[in-house]
Amino acid sequence: MTDVTSSTEPPANKIPTKTLLTTAVGVFGASFMGAIWYTKRKQSREMAQAMAEATAAESVPNSNAASWKPPKMSPAEYAAAKRDATFFAFKTLGYGTLLAFGSFGLMATAVGYWLDVRNVSDLIQFILRTNW
Repeated sequence: MTDVTSSTEPPANKIPTKTLLTTAVGVFGASFMGAIWYTKRKQSREMAQAMAEATAAESVPNSNAASWKPPKMSPAEYAAAKRDATFFAFKTLGYGTLLAFGSFGLMATAVGYWLDVRNVSDLIQFILRTNW
């Protein structure tokens, strides 16, 4: 009977963590760069729109930007806007929650498939077997 812990060879079923870490860093980097790209694209689009509005305002005679006042909302319009904003906030919260749980479920399924475990007791046995 040989002692597995004193052997110099790594276990045969040891999962290469380098692959997992490389993939995680790659996904994080790609999402980070995508967020930067989207923000720059949105800012440039807003700048172009502001420039177009400024050019249009200069071409209209007798337009004074300092004398412009925002329109007032009636109480009914204010109540409708508040109701719409509340609905939008709850809808956004729902989509965010759905996205978070869905992403977690997909990630848990992928890791379970990769580690060849089907439930928590299999995961515990896997951890004990690989000395994690």
